[in-house]
Amino acid sequence: MTFRIGGDEFALITGSKDLSYVEDLSREVLSHNGEYVSWENQKIPLSLRAGIHQVPENNLKYDDFYSGMHKAIEECRRQEQIVKKV
Repeated sequence: MTFRIGGDEFALITGSKDLSYVEDLSREVLSHNGEYVSWENQKIPLSLRAGIHQVPENNLKYDDFYSGMHKAIEECRRQEQIVKKV
């Protein structure tokens, strides 16, 4: 299931407990970086990042889920900054 969580941020929920599967899926999504989408007669290059957040199996409140996703997004951004500085 995919849904928008705000701005240009989206979540993909796999339902899988297999971390290697989720990492492979992330790599597949990221492999589209640099490809173009067309919008209003313009070609816009994709610039994607991915973070992984495991959802606990117990009853989960939306705020906890949202908070965990944003921590994953921030970690991804922080890592991207580190890579650019090197």
